[in-house]
Amino acid sequence: ITVVCSVSDAMEPVNRKKVLIEAINEYQSAMESTDREERLERFYQSELLFTRSCQPGESDFGNPVNNPDLQVNIGNAAMGAERLGSAILAYRRALIMEPTHHRAAQNLAHARTLLPGWVPRPKVDSIVMASFRLPLFRSRIADQSIAIVCFLLASTAIAARLAFPSRGFTVTVWITLLFWITLMGFFGFSKARFDANPAVVVVPEVVARSADSIHAPSSLPGPLPAGTELSMMEQRGDWLRVRLFDSSDVWVTRYSITPVLGDTK
Repeated sequence: ITVVCSVSDAMEPVNRKKVLIEAINEYQSAMESTDREERLERFYQSELLFTRSCQPGESDFGNPVNNPDLQVNIGNAAMGAERLGSAILAYRRALIMEPTHHRAAQNLAHARTLLPGWVPRPKVDSIVMASFRLPLFRSRIADQSIAIVCFLLASTAIAARLAFPSRGFTVTVWITLLFWITLMGFFGFSKARFDANPAVVVVPEVVARSADSIHAPSSLPGPLPAGTELSMMEQRGDWLRVRLFDSSDVWVTRYSITPVLGDTK
């Protein structure tokens, strides 16, 4: 596992660089330590420092730093601290930012092997499938803006076609409509396949219940371990109905899981 120092220009370079240096120093000290408790503590401190380096600075306008390499560093430090839930969460966030990030995918695959065999896991996407997560143009906002422009052009062309029945307007109508339908199809596939409110269990053990009550019976033979990946389906107060990757629905407390998309937008 390697640690990458990647400094964003969005925050004050000296501040972020200082935090990253501290994080890397803690990581290296943990790697060199022969005492288990010291190793765990230093890896944990390294995880906290890498996480801090992703927080918004004064010149970030309140936005977190979306850097997949930093998320991988968080995951690596969490793995060293034996915090599997935090590690899988960080690798998932890195892949949200960059779906074809090789180290994130490789480390995530390894982390999943550390989960108990009965825990349902997501299917591994091929590079072709992962590419559908990428924006069609520069960003999702650009995609949406272009889709709106195409819809407006199509509407204008239809109105012009009705007012001036000519072949030129007919061709324009069909071209803009086809392009808009293609964009909607692409966005619809991406949302249906990938944007299912992913989350990760981050506490050591979570009892999955059959209803939104502490008195409801457990739905599984044992508690869900940290690192279990799932999709959030419904919230009722402090309870969430979540879907596991064997398509079963259970109820857990909302404080026991962390959304993958929570700090990546």
